[in-house]
This record gives sequence, structure tokens and C-alpha cells, in this order.
Amino acid sequence: MIKAITRKPSPLDASALIRLRKSLCSETDFMLFETDEYSPSLEQEIDFINRFNQGKNSTILVSELDGELIGFLAAAGSSLRKIRHSASLFLGVRKQYWGQGIATELLTQTQQWAKSIELKRLELTVSPNNHRAIALYSRLGFETEGIKRCAININNRFEDEKIMGWILS
Repeated sequence: MIKAITRKPSPLDASALIRLRKSLCSETDFMLFETDEYSPSLEQEIDFINRFNQGKNSTILVSELDGELIGFLAAAGSSLRKIRHSASLFLGVRKQYWGQGIATELLTQTQQWAKSIELKRLELTVSPNNHRAIALYSRLGFETEGIKRCAININNRFEDEKIMGWILS
């Protein structure tokens, strides 16, 4: 296990976060964006960071090792009263660091954050073929709630997505 620093990013991290997210898109089909689809401007990425850092029920965390961003987790909440008790998670870790505790740390800190602001629910979707991620989410208390049929198109192959949720007690 490596010990990366997990922290909230600042606007100064925007370029590094763009590089990380582009890299994640090229390393695996498990990310939503394809490599050529993710191309935010620096201003858009700064706005993304600021929105997540300033939202009442949203947050963003990054993992940093030796000055390089190697993972991130964004929790997107809503301002709508009927659903502002929950947040949707988006997580990515550089492939060379899979199995090193990075995603566990990002998720654990996000669960602590969710408790601290009294959220009731965290949710995510994951490919049924992403066995490592499903095992991690299950280990941290996420439960399978359903399957979205034909949810994503990967290279003209329609695949399902598993819906998982974590309910705070």
C-alpha cells in the first residue's frame, strides 16, 4: 500500500486534474468519457472544482503522490429538496495504482464527509464487469439496488450498469 495525500483540490489543481481525467479515460473503458470526449478548458475545470468545493452537498477530493494527481472522487448533490439528501459519486484512479488503497481512502473520506453534513444516501453506477470496484464498494457497505439495462455503449456493444447505494444509518 502506498500513502498518497487525499485532499480537496483548489483552482490551482485544474490543469493537473484535466491531465488526470484525460489519462483515466484512456486507461480503461470503465470511465464514462471516451478519450476524445473529455476536453474541458482550464476555466471550465476551475468552475467544476469551485462548484464542487462550494456546494452544500457536493464535494471533490483528489489523491496526490509525489506532486502528481493519481485519483479523484466527485460527489454531486442537488439543490432540489426531494433529492438533496443524496449525492452521486464519480471515482477514478490511475490504473498503475489500482489495489493500493487509493479508492478506499477516497471513498472512506467521502463517507465521513456525508455523515458530517447528514446526507442520507450515496449512490453510484458501475459496470457489472468491474469486479474490483464492485468488491470495494461492497466492502465499504454499498449494496446493489438494481441494473440499468443497455445503459452504456462501449465500441458499439450495449452494456448494463449496476446501481449501488450506501444508506447512512
